[in-house]
Amino acid sequence: MLKMLFAMMVTSFLMTGAVSAEQKIAVVNVAKLLEFFPSAIDADAELKIAAAEATAETKKMRETLIGLREKFLLARDESRIKSLSPTARQKKEKAAEDILMQFKQLEIKLPKTLQARKRSLSELRSVKTGSVMAEVGELVEAYAKIEGFDMVVDSSGSPPRGIGLVLYANDKVDITSALIAKFK
Repeated sequence: MLKMLFAMMVTSFLMTGAVSAEQKIAVVNVAKLLEFFPSAIDADAELKIAAAEATAETKKMRETLIGLREKFLLARDESRIKSLSPTARQKKEKAAEDILMQFKQLEIKLPKTLQARKRSLSELRSVKTGSVMAEVGELVEAYAKIEGFDMVVDSSGSPPRGIGLVLYANDKVDITSALIAKFK
């Protein structure tokens, strides 16, 4: 539907006579550009580091959980030894309870930590993407103005978030007013 609407707008634009034969239109493959764009490379590296740190943190928490479970089972089994004195048995039971409490606290904390890390990574990705796309837009606009292009269009097929299909358009090719006039 969106492609059809865009095609109708382009056709209408061409039919209004607003486009002259001397217009310069350029295309840029934004997806390909991002592969070489320094800010995008830096942002990608930063995101990978943050993801690795989050993964390491949660992996350590899981390993700690496994260790606490094993310690609890051992302490519980030790508290059940028949030859223990009542005082020694109470100490072992108390140790097992303490370990079990640590286990339960960490078991509650782990999913919350996972959610927090996912949210944090998502926010970081959003900020970095927005920043990179703003830089791409500024670069394209500056280049288009210097080279005298009236319009620059993304040819990648699916523009990244934060950037549209049309990356730059000179005000003289804006047909909004002409199209609105057709509805009056």
